[in-house]
Amino acid sequence: DLKNDKLFSFPLIYWVTDTKVKTLPKKIKQYINDGGLLLIDCKLNDDEIIIDKCLERFETLLESNFPGNLEILDKSHAIAKSFYLLQEFPGRRNEPVFFLKSNSVKFDNASSVIFGINDWAGAWAKKNKEEFLFPILENNLNQRNTSFRFGLNLLIYSLTGNYKTDQVHVPEILKRMEKK
Repeated sequence: DLKNDKLFSFPLIYWVTDTKVKTLPKKIKQYINDGGLLLIDCKLNDDEIIIDKCLERFETLLESNFPGNLEILDKSHAIAKSFYLLQEFPGRRNEPVFFLKSNSVKFDNASSVIFGINDWAGAWAKKNKEEFLFPILENNLNQRNTSFRFGLNLLIYSLTGNYKTDQVHVPEILKRMEKK
């Protein structure tokens, strides 16, 4: 609850929003400036099935509030290796995901905003122990599993930052990559 909750105690905030957002709430700006990780999942209406409208809107919104550009999240980013080694970051969809890196030395250049239209919450939601609430849109059985792995990687990244980019971790990451 943006009106009542103090956001500093949340390492990760998942914000489902749409293209109608005109400004970033003050508390969200402060949260990002204080080192929090914001995951923006843009909901599109039925007419908009590609990321362009959301990306255009939020790129403008974020650039006006934070220096830096949105970049495509790929397997070289620390999020892709914070626990699981990931090549992609799907939810119900498997569209490109973007990140905004903090330019603050105080936060070790860790990413502060992750942005996409993949409906991660929809991929994770369950009706009961057995059934999921929503189908995966790409009909890929492994996609939901990869989506859960992305969620776990995000959580670990939000707690630890980009420590996996330290060279001391490279030998172990390379060993894990060879096993794939």
